[in-house]
Amino acid sequence: MRTVSRERRVSQTGMTLIELLIGMIIATIVGTMLVGTWISLQRAYGVTTKADTARATARDALSRISSELRDAQPTALATATPTPAPAAVYINAKPMEVSFYSVYNQAGAQNDTTGVTAMRLTRIWLDTASGSTPQKTLYWQRRTDASTTGAWTDASVRKVVLAQNVVNNSVTDKSVSPTTSYTAVFRYAYRDGTGTVQWTDNTDGTLDLTKIISVRVRLIVDANLSHTPTYVDLSTTVRPRNASGN
Repeated sequence: MRTVSRERRVSQTGMTLIELLIGMIIATIVGTMLVGTWISLQRAYGVTTKADTARATARDALSRISSELRDAQPTALATATPTPAPAAVYINAKPMEVSFYSVYNQAGAQNDTTGVTAMRLTRIWLDTASGSTPQKTLYWQRRTDASTTGAWTDASVRKVVLAQNVVNNSVTDKSVSPTTSYTAVFRYAYRDGTGTVQWTDNTDGTLDLTKIISVRVRLIVDANLSHTPTYVDLSTTVRPRNASGN
Protein backbone atom coordinates (compact mmCIF):
# COMPACT_ATOMS: atom_id res chain seq x y z
CA MET A 1 0.00 0.00 0.00
CA ARG A 2 2.82 2.40 0.67
CA THR A 3 4.35 1.75 -2.73
CA VAL A 4 1.10 2.42 -4.63
CA SER A 5 0.45 5.62 -2.73
CA ARG A 6 3.96 6.90 -3.44
CA GLU A 7 3.63 6.19 -7.16
CA ARG A 8 0.29 7.98 -7.30
CA ARG A 9 1.73 11.07 -5.70
CA VAL A 10 4.66 11.09 -8.14
CA SER A 11 2.37 10.84 -11.17
CA GLN A 12 0.35 13.84 -10.01
CA THR A 13 3.34 16.17 -9.86
CA GLY A 14 3.44 18.90 -12.67
CA MET A 15 5.05 22.20 -13.72
CA THR A 16 5.24 24.80 -11.03
CA LEU A 17 4.12 28.41 -11.56
CA ILE A 18 7.74 29.61 -11.62
CA GLU A 19 8.63 27.12 -14.35
CA LEU A 20 5.58 28.20 -16.36
CA LEU A 21 6.53 31.87 -16.10
CA ILE A 22 10.12 31.17 -17.12
CA GLY A 23 8.91 29.21 -20.14
CA MET A 24 6.59 32.03 -21.19
CA ILE A 25 9.38 34.60 -20.84
CA ILE A 26 11.74 32.52 -22.98
CA ALA A 27 9.06 32.01 -25.63
CA THR A 28 8.32 35.76 -25.66
CA ILE A 29 12.00 36.62 -26.08
CA VAL A 30 12.45 34.14 -28.91
CA GLY A 31 9.25 35.34 -30.61
CA THR A 32 10.30 38.98 -30.31
CA MET A 33 13.70 38.20 -31.82
CA LEU A 34 12.07 36.37 -34.73
CA VAL A 35 9.61 39.20 -35.41
CA GLY A 36 12.39 41.81 -35.14
CA THR A 37 14.55 39.87 -37.58
CA TRP A 38 11.67 39.58 -40.02
CA ILE A 39 10.94 43.33 -39.82
CA SER A 40 14.62 44.17 -40.35
CA LEU A 41 14.78 41.90 -43.39
CA GLN A 42 11.64 43.46 -44.83
CA ARG A 43 13.01 46.96 -44.26
CA ALA A 44 16.35 46.07 -45.85
CA TYR A 45 14.56 44.53 -48.81
CA GLY A 46 12.45 47.66 -49.26
CA VAL A 47 15.49 49.97 -49.15
CA THR A 48 17.37 47.78 -51.62
CA THR A 49 14.40 47.67 -53.97
CA LYS A 50 14.00 51.45 -53.86
CA ALA A 51 17.71 51.96 -54.48
CA ASP A 52 17.68 49.56 -57.43
CA THR A 53 14.61 51.27 -58.88
CA ALA A 54 16.15 54.72 -58.44
CA ARG A 55 19.42 53.55 -60.00
CA ALA A 56 17.62 52.03 -62.99
CA THR A 57 15.52 55.17 -63.47
CA ALA A 58 18.57 57.45 -63.30
CA ARG A 59 20.49 55.19 -65.67
CA ASP A 60 17.64 55.19 -68.21
CA ALA A 61 17.26 58.96 -67.94
CA LEU A 62 20.99 59.47 -68.37
CA SER A 63 21.00 57.26 -71.46
CA ARG A 64 18.13 59.18 -73.02
CA ILE A 65 19.70 62.56 -72.24
CA SER A 66 23.04 61.46 -73.67
CA SER A 67 21.43 60.38 -76.94
CA GLU A 68 19.50 63.62 -77.22
CA LEU A 69 22.48 65.89 -76.47
CA ARG A 70 24.76 63.94 -78.80
CA ASP A 71 22.36 64.42 -81.71
CA ALA A 72 21.70 68.12 -81.10
CA GLN A 73 22.54 70.25 -84.11
CA PRO A 74 22.56 73.88 -85.24
CA THR A 75 19.65 75.27 -87.19
CA ALA A 76 21.71 75.47 -90.39
CA LEU A 77 24.20 73.02 -91.87
CA ALA A 78 27.82 74.11 -92.19
CA THR A 79 28.79 75.68 -95.53
CA ALA A 80 31.76 74.68 -97.66
CA THR A 81 33.64 77.93 -97.10
CA PRO A 82 37.29 77.69 -95.99
CA THR A 83 36.52 79.10 -92.56
CA PRO A 84 32.86 78.47 -91.74
CA ALA A 85 31.47 80.55 -88.91
CA PRO A 86 30.87 78.49 -85.76
CA ALA A 87 27.26 77.67 -85.04
CA ALA A 88 25.84 77.05 -81.60
CA VAL A 89 24.54 73.52 -81.07
CA TYR A 90 22.72 74.48 -77.87
CA ILE A 91 20.52 77.56 -77.76
CA ASN A 92 20.11 77.64 -73.99
CA ALA A 93 22.62 76.22 -71.53
CA LYS A 94 22.04 76.56 -67.79
CA PRO A 95 22.81 74.46 -64.68
CA MET A 96 19.35 72.84 -64.57
CA GLU A 97 18.23 73.27 -68.16
CA VAL A 98 19.44 72.86 -71.72
CA SER A 99 17.56 73.39 -74.97
CA PHE A 100 18.53 72.64 -78.56
CA TYR A 101 17.28 71.59 -81.98
CA SER A 102 17.19 67.92 -82.81
CA VAL A 103 15.90 65.43 -85.36
CA TYR A 104 16.25 62.59 -82.86
CA ASN A 105 13.49 60.04 -83.57
CA GLN A 106 11.90 62.49 -85.98
CA ALA A 107 10.32 61.45 -89.26
CA GLY A 108 12.09 63.03 -92.23
CA ALA A 109 15.58 62.92 -90.72
CA GLN A 110 18.22 61.43 -93.01
CA ASN A 111 21.55 59.71 -92.36
CA ASP A 112 23.35 62.19 -94.65
CA THR A 113 22.47 65.02 -92.21
CA THR A 114 19.76 66.42 -94.49
CA GLY A 115 16.22 66.85 -93.32
CA VAL A 116 16.81 70.11 -91.47
CA THR A 117 13.10 70.87 -91.73
CA ALA A 118 12.48 67.91 -89.42
CA MET A 119 14.33 69.60 -86.55
CA ARG A 120 12.29 70.38 -83.49
CA LEU A 121 13.03 72.56 -80.51
CA THR A 122 13.77 70.34 -77.51
CA ARG A 123 14.30 71.06 -73.84
CA ILE A 124 15.53 68.96 -70.91
CA TRP A 125 15.08 70.60 -67.53
CA LEU A 126 14.80 70.02 -63.83
CA ASP A 127 11.69 71.56 -62.28
CA THR A 128 13.11 73.27 -59.21
CA ALA A 129 9.89 75.10 -58.35
CA SER A 130 7.37 72.28 -58.06
CA GLY A 131 6.22 71.40 -54.55
CA SER A 132 7.67 72.41 -51.22
CA THR A 133 10.25 69.62 -50.88
CA PRO A 134 13.69 69.42 -52.51
CA GLN A 135 12.73 66.30 -54.45
CA LYS A 136 12.07 67.49 -58.03
CA THR A 137 11.15 66.09 -61.44
CA LEU A 138 13.32 65.97 -64.57
CA TYR A 139 11.38 66.56 -67.80
CA TRP A 140 11.95 66.17 -71.52
CA GLN A 141 9.94 68.45 -73.82
CA ARG A 142 9.73 68.85 -77.58
CA ARG A 143 7.65 71.04 -79.85
CA THR A 144 5.64 68.99 -82.31
CA ASP A 145 5.67 71.80 -84.89
CA ALA A 146 8.46 73.85 -86.41
CA SER A 147 7.63 76.87 -84.29
CA THR A 148 10.42 78.48 -82.30
CA THR A 149 8.16 80.72 -80.24
CA GLY A 150 5.47 80.14 -77.67
CA ALA A 151 5.40 78.87 -74.13
CA TRP A 152 6.55 75.39 -73.20
CA THR A 153 3.08 74.88 -71.75
CA ASP A 154 1.45 75.07 -75.19
CA ALA A 155 -0.67 72.17 -76.39
CA SER A 156 1.81 71.62 -79.24
CA VAL A 157 4.56 70.62 -76.78
CA ARG A 158 5.15 67.01 -75.77
CA LYS A 159 6.20 66.46 -72.17
CA VAL A 160 7.72 63.30 -70.72
CA VAL A 161 8.96 62.59 -67.19
CA LEU A 162 12.54 61.29 -67.33
CA ALA A 163 13.15 60.90 -63.58
CA GLN A 164 11.63 61.84 -60.25
CA ASN A 165 13.14 62.63 -56.84
CA VAL A 166 16.10 64.34 -58.52
CA VAL A 167 17.72 66.42 -55.77
CA ASN A 168 20.55 68.18 -57.62
CA ASN A 169 19.27 71.59 -56.60
CA SER A 170 19.58 70.80 -52.87
CA VAL A 171 22.88 68.84 -52.79
CA THR A 172 26.09 70.82 -52.30
CA ASP A 173 28.73 70.30 -54.98
CA LYS A 174 32.16 70.30 -53.34
CA SER A 175 33.91 69.15 -56.52
CA VAL A 176 33.82 72.65 -58.01
CA SER A 177 35.55 75.84 -56.90
CA PRO A 178 33.98 77.81 -55.41
CA THR A 179 31.64 75.28 -53.82
CA THR A 180 28.00 75.69 -54.83
CA SER A 181 24.88 75.02 -52.76
CA TYR A 182 23.54 72.93 -55.64
CA THR A 183 24.92 70.31 -58.02
CA ALA A 184 24.38 71.29 -61.64
CA VAL A 185 22.62 68.76 -63.83
CA PHE A 186 24.53 70.22 -66.79
CA ARG A 187 28.09 71.57 -66.89
CA TYR A 188 29.70 72.76 -70.10
CA ALA A 189 33.25 72.42 -71.40
CA TYR A 190 34.66 75.18 -73.62
CA ARG A 191 38.04 76.50 -74.75
CA ASP A 192 39.12 79.88 -73.42
CA GLY A 193 41.23 82.42 -75.25
CA THR A 194 44.40 80.38 -74.71
CA GLY A 195 42.87 77.14 -75.96
CA THR A 196 42.62 75.65 -72.46
CA VAL A 197 39.49 73.62 -71.74
CA GLN A 198 37.43 75.13 -68.94
CA TRP A 199 34.20 74.02 -67.26
CA THR A 200 31.23 76.12 -66.22
CA ASP A 201 27.58 75.64 -65.34
CA ASN A 202 26.88 79.04 -66.99
CA THR A 203 24.74 80.17 -64.09
CA ASP A 204 25.35 83.80 -65.08
CA GLY A 205 24.46 83.19 -68.75
CA THR A 206 27.68 84.73 -70.12
CA LEU A 207 29.06 81.64 -71.89
CA ASP A 208 29.48 81.89 -75.66
CA LEU A 209 27.37 78.90 -76.68
CA THR A 210 29.30 78.43 -79.92
CA LYS A 211 32.34 77.43 -77.84
CA ILE A 212 30.71 74.47 -76.07
CA ILE A 213 32.58 71.28 -76.94
CA SER A 214 31.02 68.83 -74.47
CA VAL A 215 28.45 68.57 -71.70
CA ARG A 216 28.72 66.73 -68.40
CA VAL A 217 25.38 65.41 -67.18
CA ARG A 218 25.01 64.46 -63.52
CA LEU A 219 21.88 63.12 -61.86
CA ILE A 220 21.47 62.68 -58.10
CA VAL A 221 18.34 60.75 -57.15
CA ASP A 222 17.20 60.23 -53.55
CA ALA A 223 16.06 56.62 -53.10
CA ASN A 224 15.04 56.98 -49.45
CA LEU A 225 12.73 59.95 -49.12
CA SER A 226 11.20 59.18 -45.74
CA HIS A 227 14.44 58.60 -43.80
CA THR A 228 18.14 59.41 -44.09
CA PRO A 229 18.86 60.23 -47.76
CA THR A 230 20.26 57.43 -49.92
CA TYR A 231 21.72 59.04 -53.03
CA VAL A 232 22.13 57.43 -56.43
CA ASP A 233 24.74 59.61 -58.15
CA LEU A 234 25.40 58.98 -61.85
CA SER A 235 27.23 61.11 -64.41
CA THR A 236 28.48 61.02 -67.97
CA THR A 237 30.09 63.36 -70.47
CA VAL A 238 28.62 63.89 -73.93
CA ARG A 239 30.27 65.44 -76.98
CA PRO A 240 27.76 66.59 -79.63
CA ARG A 241 28.62 65.03 -82.98
CA ASN A 242 27.36 68.16 -84.80
CA ALA A 243 29.51 70.65 -82.91
CA SER A 244 31.50 73.14 -84.99
CA GLY A 245 34.85 71.62 -83.98
CA ASN A 246 36.03 74.03 -81.31
